[in-house]
Amino acid sequence: MDIFRYDMPHSDEVDSTRHLPELAQLALEIYGIIDFDLDPELSDEERTLRLLEHFDDQECYLMTDEDGEIVAVANIEEQYHDEPTLWTQGLAVAPKYQGAGIGSEFAEYLENVAKQRGLRRLGSRATKTSVNFHMQIGFAPYDDPDPITGKILMYKYI
Repeated sequence: MDIFRYDMPHSDEVDSTRHLPELAQLALEIYGIIDFDLDPELSDEERTLRLLEHFDDQECYLMTDEDGEIVAVANIEEQYHDEPTLWTQGLAVAPKYQGAGIGSEFAEYLENVAKQRGLRRLGSRATKTSVNFHMQIGFAPYDDPDPITGKILMYKYI
């Protein structure tokens, strides 16, 4: 597996999915499996463009298999509110690769990114379906949910 940083187009620069590079479209398809509580009435195009906004001003990382197929995608950003933290705003694994250790491998890679930057904590806003995954790889829930999204805040000291 190969993991690399990918510069996703900024949402302000894209008015249609026809203007998205193929790699970005494929990454957003995988990213779209995360529960973002988006309006179910959105068209596929509107949903994709809304998901693209999640990458604005954040870093995107892709994991590909030996054939170059995207198997996982994540977006991250550094935050310094209460403690310097590398936030994983979303980590999604393609459905056919789930349960194969891809998410754990990707999370370990992101830990190394954080360490290289001198950060000692990873954070994530976990969906209800991803809490067990987070706990299996060493995250612990924070006392209070995210005041904006209501999602469960999880941290891991590294």
